[in-house]
Amino acid sequence: MALDESERKLTKADFTYHEESNSFTCPGEQTLNLVRKCKDAEVCAKCPYQSRCCESKKGEARTITTDDKEPLRQDMNAKMAKQASKDIYKQRKVVVEPVM
Repeated sequence: MALDESERKLTKADFTYHEESNSFTCPGEQTLNLVRKCKDAEVCAKCPYQSRCCESKKGEARTITTDDKEPLRQDMNAKMAKQASKDIYKQRKVVVEPVM
């Protein structure tokens, strides 16, 4: 099922991180800049993903919290998306540790 056909809440993993600009792009193609707080909730209000993305009771724009380790997390996500990594981790599910 495609992301836009689902009703589940959007998580940080649904956003694309851009290391060069230190920003995220939401599924609605809006840019979320880091280090500053965006007070313009109108952009999010017009987005088709707004009801699944913005959880603020006050109608504020979406915020994402991150740290200096974000590039490492994104690299690991990309690595784990590869078929070779999936194959390796499938083997881990099968192996049972012996009881000593």
